[in-house]
Amino acid sequence: MPGLAFIGPFFVGSHLTALLAISFGGTRSKTLALMTASIATWAILLGSAAYFGFDFLVKDEDGFGFITRLLN
Repeated sequence: MPGLAFIGPFFVGSHLTALLAISFGGTRSKTLALMTASIATWAILLGSAAYFGFDFLVKDEDGFGFITRLLN
């Protein structure tokens, strides 16, 4: 169940993962706790990646970022 809760949102989304967890026999309270922890973990990881990685993608010493160089 914890694997489904933490890996599932990456592949199929949180709503479908919660439905699958319940249909595979998980209790409502355990599914709620695991999905809450999973969503919080994903939010912190992706928020940190966006915050710290944004300058790398947008700007470098020449004023061009990785995406700008890639598209040009």
